[in-house]
Amino acid sequence: MYKIRLISCYFGELKSEFYLWLNSCGYNKTIDFLFVTDQEIIADICPPNVKILHTTLKCIKDVADRIFNFDVELGTPYKLCDYKVAYGLIFQEELRQYDFWGYCDSDMVLGNIRKYITDEILEGYDKILPLGHLSIYRNTDEINRRFMECPDIMDYHEVFSSPRIFQFDETPGIYAMYKKRSWRMLEYIPFLDIVSGYDQRLTKYVYAKRMYGVQVQNHTQQIFCFARGEIIEKYRNKKNTLCEHRYIYIHSSKRHYQCPYNEIPKQYVFMPDKICETDNVDDIDSLSDYSKKTNCTIEKMLLHMLTMGGKVNNKIRSLVRGGK
Repeated sequence: MYKIRLISCYFGELKSEFYLWLNSCGYNKTIDFLFVTDQEIIADICPPNVKILHTTLKCIKDVADRIFNFDVELGTPYKLCDYKVAYGLIFQEELRQYDFWGYCDSDMVLGNIRKYITDEILEGYDKILPLGHLSIYRNTDEINRRFMECPDIMDYHEVFSSPRIFQFDETPGIYAMYKKRSWRMLEYIPFLDIVSGYDQRLTKYVYAKRMYGVQVQNHTQQIFCFARGEIIEKYRNKKNTLCEHRYIYIHSSKRHYQCPYNEIPKQYVFMPDKICETDNVDDIDSLSDYSKKTNCTIEKMLLHMLTMGGKVNNKIRSLVRGGK
């Protein structure tokens, strides 16, 4: 089995949803994780496959300065997004024994990664997945330096010299480079990316259809669950049939799920601002109704739509009331 280590960096106070991510790492026992932070984390809650590396943002900047031989810009933690593509160089000492390395966010919950990224998949690709939420690379010096090879798409000198966020780890950057050079990349594995902004109910971004030719659809009755290491979507289709899809991860940018770090259940449903333990993830009729309960008011939703330039109409009012 190929050895994989995933790196996640976070500086500043940890959000409660970090512990959901940490818990999901523990279910992926054959993958190692490196969490790089300036925060103290209770050792007892860390799964054995998660290593905590305590450091500072300045220390990472100093390493990058030496690697790239110029004064890089790394004034805020968010700027690290642009450096993800360079983690293979910045953390090379931590990656020497691994066949593949990757980066992932800590505002996500992981499913069964090996179920989707098998050794057969790893043999055939140098980069797996397109976005900054989770991407995996073959660990060779040549591949770890590919982000330097397409200055016409994005020049790493410019990116690492500016405080601006270029999305080097996303579609405008490294993804576009792999596409242009026809480097071996697996572009799509089913994942969930949850809409941020307002919190009336959980819905999926539908950009995957445009980008990858994959149909992404939201349903009136739908729930998203974590069940013993699996990310599951349950919904009723137009024929009222209970359907199910499984995913490699669920990413929830700018949503903060309330949960106690030491009491994370083995099965739970994602609500707009918290998780809810459940014994039966098939009980969609009651769970989907409960998942709509939130402190988000109709007025807040309409105000959001107005500020985004949307039209307030009966359809929107219907969605605010629960999507029926």
